[in-house]
Amino acid sequence: MGPGMIPCVRMRGHVRVQKHEHLPQEIEAQICRSPAVLDAAVLAKVPPVHGDTPVAIVVLEAPDAPDMRGPKRFVRDHVGARPPRQFIAVEQIPMNATGKILRA
Repeated sequence: MGPGMIPCVRMRGHVRVQKHEHLPQEIEAQICRSPAVLDAAVLAKVPPVHGDTPVAIVVLEAPDAPDMRGPKRFVRDHVGARPPRQFIAVEQIPMNATGKILRA
């Protein structure tokens, strides 16, 4: 895995949580509504059992003081049953030349 790569995958184009399929773009749109978040990507960590674990990669408004409590609370209140279980703050979401998120 190269530098800046995130150890998650989104191979099917959706995230499966509790027997329900969700489009990552829908979850990303809700995360980006949080005032503390500039950009977001949702990936799926694939555990050995029980579907996917949504992971949010976020670029925060104040990267020098990464406090994830606000975005997590906002997402929990607005996304419902499909919020990411893990949040990772990054300076920039890794993308290729065409603007697609780099996934490993």
